[in-house]
Amino acid sequence: MKTNLISRKVYFVKLSYAILPLMLLLLCISANSVASDLEKNLNDAITNNRAAEVARVLKSGGAKLKEAIRNNAAHYIRQVSRYGTAEIVRQVLEGCALTGEKQALNHALVEAADNNSFAEVVPLLLVYGADPNHEYNMNYVLNRVVMLYSGKPDKSEQLLTTVRVLLDRGAYIDSFDDSMETPLMTACRNNDLPVVKLLISRGANPGLQNKDTKSAMSYAPAGSAVANELARKSTNAKVAGKGEPALGLPTSPGANLFNMSADELDQHTQNLSFDNYMNDLMQLSAAVSSGDADTVKELLGKGLDADSVVDDSGITMLMQAANLEIAELLLAAGADAGRADAKGWTALHHLATREADEKLAIRLIRAGADIHHRNNDGETPLRATGLLFTENIAPAWGSALITLLVNEGADIDTSDKQGHTLLHQAAFNDNEALAKICIARGGNPDIKTKAGKTPRQIARELKSKNCLKAFSSR
Repeated sequence: MKTNLISRKVYFVKLSYAILPLMLLLLCISANSVASDLEKNLNDAITNNRAAEVARVLKSGGAKLKEAIRNNAAHYIRQVSRYGTAEIVRQVLEGCALTGEKQALNHALVEAADNNSFAEVVPLLLVYGADPNHEYNMNYVLNRVVMLYSGKPDKSEQLLTTVRVLLDRGAYIDSFDDSMETPLMTACRNNDLPVVKLLISRGANPGLQNKDTKSAMSYAPAGSAVANELARKSTNAKVAGKGEPALGLPTSPGANLFNMSADELDQHTQNLSFDNYMNDLMQLSAAVSSGDADTVKELLGKGLDADSVVDDSGITMLMQAANLEIAELLLAAGADAGRADAKGWTALHHLATREADEKLAIRLIRAGADIHHRNNDGETPLRATGLLFTENIAPAWGSALITLLVNEGADIDTSDKQGHTLLHQAAFNDNEALAKICIARGGNPDIKTKAGKTPRQIARELKSKNCLKAFSSR
């Protein structure tokens, strides 16, 4: 009996030794599961911008959760910078002592550009020591924010503030992406005048070119305020080749700053000549679009072709002419009024999409501009005038130009490739001013597109009340 009792005690002792590790293992698994759930909840709260939930999870997770976050610092820094508000960034980075992770902060700064709260997160990361000139995935934060938000009115103030902060913190203003596009080129391409002005005032170089040999002026819409701003900058800039040697080349006989052979130096000199030519050409484009007649005379006097184009868009100087005086100078120098660009637009087409005056339009027509010429989309200059109304560029000028073109023989019911006339465009946009001038000049609200739709039908379907009112007279 006594032996049996001892055997049982030994059995239970052995069993307890076997169960204890198992219990410890289960406790560890349970703890890890809880930690895993907390991390999942934390990531969800960050991604969905729930600051109160982030605070709750951090508090409930305590020291162990913070340790887990520190062990995965790069992920959490990236996560809060990409998705969180400034409050969430502070909660995680300061609460978990991550502000010293400089490499991760540098990467996160570039990704913060994609955050809806970029205007508050980017400056905060800079305060933590992130490098504004850090390259990550072939991008810099300045290039990224300008690329994402320039040309977007609802983001304008946030973008301007962020760009100022980055520049104040030492961001390189002419940084470029993998296509060698600078922030200024991007802002010009997106026609963002405030950003262009800010960048130029801080020293951005409008003469730089990307991989496609396009500069900021190449992207500025012809005749736009952005083009004019670049023109003022170009006018004040010193051009190599005007009175002093380009790149400071030595002028003494036999001098060779670059230690080149005679053939290499000759090729280099030719390259510099081409660079000077392109510089003059860019200045001519800027002067033409801004109305700087004196500079236009000077550059044409140097032998520049009045029909020159600055890039593969094919837009000529005459297409950019700011006023009648500039057009006269170009026409006198041999500019072709009937020439079309790569999209089939003539100078008259370009005139139909920006504010101008009748004298310039008449001069182009008298110089040979074809009022019936169709661009690649099948639009005549008259058909292109719709944008003056629907984009509220210059409705008064639009009315005057439509009247002028109709008087010159243009068909008020001319259409594009799909059969849409100006009245169709008016109906789609419920633009009463466009509808009225077209009706007044004989437009037909019952003409059909290739799909069989009339302006009147479209106006009814879209409840374009203003157009229906204008159509009621026909």
